Amino acid sequence: MTLSPSISGTYTFSDIVQSHGYRLTPASAAKLPSFTEDLFLVLQFGGNANVMAEGASPIAVDCTVRVRGSYAETKTCRWMMRKSFFTRFNQRKAELTFLLDAAVAGDLAQEHFQQRLTETVNHVQSLVADARSSLLSVLAKDKNRVRQVGVGPAVHIETIVIGDLIAGRCGLLKSSGSSFDRDELLRRIQVCDALEHDIIPDVASALRACASVIEPSFMPIREDAMFDGSLPDL
Repeated sequence: MTLSPSISGTYTFSDIVQSHGYRLTPASAAKLPSFTEDLFLVLQFGGNANVMAEGASPIAVDCTVRVRGSYAETKTCRWMMRKSFFTRFNQRKAELTFLLDAAVAGDLAQEHFQQRLTETVNHVQSLVADARSSLLSVLAKDKNRVRQVGVGPAVHIETIVIGDLIAGRCGLLKSSGSSFDRDELLRRIQVCDALEHDIIPDVASALRACASVIEPSFMPIREDAMFDGSLPDL
């Protein structure tokens, strides 16, 4: 997609995001609680059975991000972003739908944002790798057990940033002693690979482009600076 500047001669937030293949719509931030961390991220997928089986709906990778910038009490903007990615499993094409619920409170200084984004991306990728290792461990333990056909665990990842501190955790949401379909475990491992090597770098690339093009020193939170009025429906 070729970027075309808005009537004002500048690129809008939606121009840049859509040029990277994402569909975007603004959302209400009225009911969001105050942000207590500089950044909070939750990533989850795999809660539905047969997530990548033939004829099944695309697996949804849900991501929630909350970012607190300077003057966070003045304004909060929120967007829903969506993009489809594709991988292969058992020689079949499988679709992954990445759904991002992002909200920013206040203004983000570009230099600080770029540095924090790089740190967060590296941290989340390491947590995805840890989740992949956990899935492999379950696969090995379940090798000789009776499997529950079409059943697999949900994968949950969290990251928080407060000042110079960054922390996170990952885990598999499952009942104690439960066993899983081998194919479902392998599919979730495939999703981890897609997240670590394709999806997360792609999202980061889009956000870096927004930070570097919209404004030389700040990412503005004014809605008229972010939206061109021609947003597609999700």
